[in-house]
Amino acid sequence: MRHKNSQSVLNFACDTCSWKVSKLCNGATNGKSYLLQGENYIGCFDVAKRESFFFDTFKTKIPIPKSSHQNRLNLPPYTLTVNRGMTIPNCLENFVFGISLGKIIGKRGYLRYKDVNEIKLKFGIPMKARVALIGTGDDKQLEIFWKIHQANQVFEKIARMGFDWVTSLTWSVWEEDFPRPDQIRNQQRNFQSYDLFANLGVPCIPFLFLIDEIDFENTNQWLQERPDINTVAIYARYYRDSNTIFKLLKYLEKIQEYVKRPLEFLIVGIAKADNISLLKKKFNVKFVNGKPYYATVKGGRLCNSKLEYSKSDLPKEEVLRINFLRNYGFCKKVELSK
Repeated sequence: MRHKNSQSVLNFACDTCSWKVSKLCNGATNGKSYLLQGENYIGCFDVAKRESFFFDTFKTKIPIPKSSHQNRLNLPPYTLTVNRGMTIPNCLENFVFGISLGKIIGKRGYLRYKDVNEIKLKFGIPMKARVALIGTGDDKQLEIFWKIHQANQVFEKIARMGFDWVTSLTWSVWEEDFPRPDQIRNQQRNFQSYDLFANLGVPCIPFLFLIDEIDFENTNQWLQERPDINTVAIYARYYRDSNTIFKLLKYLEKIQEYVKRPLEFLIVGIAKADNISLLKKKFNVKFVNGKPYYATVKGGRLCNSKLEYSKSDLPKEEVLRINFLRNYGFCKKVELSK
């Protein structure tokens, strides 16, 4: 919703703005983000900086992929993200495990591992297990990665590593925290990373971060140009309590309203049983989170059938096995309402 005061200063920054001329922006979404200025923002009022970043965002023409390769996807109901810290029991070798992009790139943006087998060794993943790459990382890390990716063919190297599937990158797009040029640039680069992976033949799932009405309209058009995308990813880490989870439900409803074909949602970051149940009853959803892993590593906490955690004296490998299977089973058993 637009801030009531933003229209009074709209012409000051918007009339000659390339983000608006290109029909990616309709102006301010709220007064706070509209007025944000400083070194860490593109912002609306520094015209030279704003225009420079517009042209930097679109300087490389990336072909629309002929295929998303999502026909090769067979997402499990639940994917556990892991870190370096303990060995995953071999009895879980038939499952898929997720690795965050931020865990496999160094401070200068380069890949730290040559292939998925090396990742399995370093992260304690069974050698027969499959591994997915979740394109999460903090924004500073993603900026460094993006700056060096062309010269060092980083996307090409990732495509050859052997991941079962990947997601797009996940630059932040928060309504209060970023002016519109930042929001749009971040989502556009998330989309560009999808195109790069898909053009390299990797099954890829795009993350959607949408704020304004025009974002929904433009994303629908983007998806229409890629008609075989049936699965999209949602970063849901901050939708946890009883108030925000209903915002997430409305958000998914709105996406589905704009996009006329049925969608499967990959929900990243939701771990509470009640929230999983709500989402499963309304949408076709699969889940990704690291809660069972970190609960095991950091405190040896065991979950019950309601996904509630408490201290356990069992060996950590056994705790992790039980935690994983209970989360997997819970995400599988709750059926979509017809």
